Amino acid sequence: MLNFGLDYQHVHPTTLALVSKKLEVFERSLQELESVQGYVLLPTCARVEFYIDATSFDDVQAALTNSLTQVVTDAGVNLDAQFAVRRDAKAIEHLFRVTAGLESQVVGETEILGQVRSALVNARAHGSLTRSLELAFNRAIHVSRKVRATYTPGQRSLIHSALEQLNISDAQSALLIGTGQYARVCAQTLRATGITTITGYSPSGRMDDVLDVDGYIAQDQLETALATANLVVTCSGHGEPVITAELIEQALSTGTHPTQTLHIIDLAASADVAADVETLAGVQVLRLADIASLDDDLVLADERISAGVREVMPRIADTELDDLIVALRSRVTAIVKPHLQDEDSLTTHKVIQVLLHTPTLRAREAAVLGRLDEVRHAFVT
Repeated sequence: MLNFGLDYQHVHPTTLALVSKKLEVFERSLQELESVQGYVLLPTCARVEFYIDATSFDDVQAALTNSLTQVVTDAGVNLDAQFAVRRDAKAIEHLFRVTAGLESQVVGETEILGQVRSALVNARAHGSLTRSLELAFNRAIHVSRKVRATYTPGQRSLIHSALEQLNISDAQSALLIGTGQYARVCAQTLRATGITTITGYSPSGRMDDVLDVDGYIAQDQLETALATANLVVTCSGHGEPVITAELIEQALSTGTHPTQTLHIIDLAASADVAADVETLAGVQVLRLADIASLDDDLVLADERISAGVREVMPRIADTELDDLIVALRSRVTAIVKPHLQDEDSLTTHKVIQVLLHTPTLRAREAAVLGRLDEVRHAFVT
């Protein structure tokens, strides 16, 4: 199995959005390759992932790279992106981590799980799903439930631990930057800790009707909101800093801030808060890496993912090997059968069985030793 991915950590949001709008170009290039048995596309606002069941890595890499160049060239955009490439166990591990929310802009967000399910359903509906891909995606969804139980958003690992670590029991107002499932968890936790007024701000302009806030502000109101909030929580994963040192300095210069210290919790892996904000007097920034208990929780999450990968890889290898053997049997039958026209079908079957016995046995032995890539190459060349 192959994975080709573009994500928010390495690619500008404009390029991601462009690729997401031109997925048909990439699909067409994959459909034209004989070596591609199937594929699943996973596009989100933060990533575009291709999971591919193919017998030739080089063909797939060339096709997707050419498609990427074509898309950005046609749009008149400078090429600032190249695919991250993963194969076999690394590809499966990445799928598991993505599905569990460990690779999200906000660690632990749950929207990605629904997006993975939708990608699986779409591939099935379009006939691009193979047995290996279906097995991998179903196991990723199953394992993600176990992983999420380790660091359930809203409990000790993230926002709850951050608030406990800051120990700001007298805070009454908060500015919440971001929307979506994780922002809802943050709002719920803020209310539970005694925050009476929550103001929402969305860098993308998206309004979340379910989010428990007392109202939204526009971009030109952000400075005023910062000047009056006891606490700021960011989880937008916008891709670029939303809170800058200049903005904070302007907000605090008004002299209207209600406390001596402005506390900021940045829960976005891509950093909603610029690095130089931490150098300002009267500002405390708590980031993901600073949150106590997160490391231990993620170690356990990684262990569960590793166990899931070890459990599913032999099954995926067996499934792919079975498909390769079936394909090989069909090829041999097409070659041998015309020369055995005078023989009955049982004799023809026995001859093919004898011819394929040793190659099949050797292929299974190689697959067990982790040399499935060599088997693919041998079977298709």
